[in-house]
Amino acid sequence: MFQINYRALKGDEKPGGVISFMVKKVGITLAQIRHIALSLPNAVEMRHHDIPSFRVNNRIFETIWDKDHLNVMLDPVQIFDTAEKYPRVCSVFWWGRRPRCVQVNLQLATLSLVKELLKEAWQRKAS
Repeated sequence: MFQINYRALKGDEKPGGVISFMVKKVGITLAQIRHIALSLPNAVEMRHHDIPSFRVNNRIFETIWDKDHLNVMLDPVQIFDTAEKYPRVCSVFWWGRRPRCVQVNLQLATLSLVKELLKEAWQRKAS
């Protein structure tokens, strides 16, 4: 729960006037991620180094890095473009000296962005 002194916000320094409100945590759930990924043709879920991964034609197109992050395997140009276009939500995930995927913060991402990225990654690996 957060509290704001609305008089202080208006420049009135008199005490009192506190407003309390609840902020609902938003974000995309892992169940939603699984549903989106497995709805793509021929997609399957498998473990990869003990983390969930989703594959098509035995090629990984996404991994669930942790409960708050999703790694989406795009080509290097798409990785940088996506991270630049959505800097609060997406970042370049480096593995060694190479950009391997775009990492998506599931607490900040929209469902439509995640769907778009997963479709792009799926298409890249399916062909």
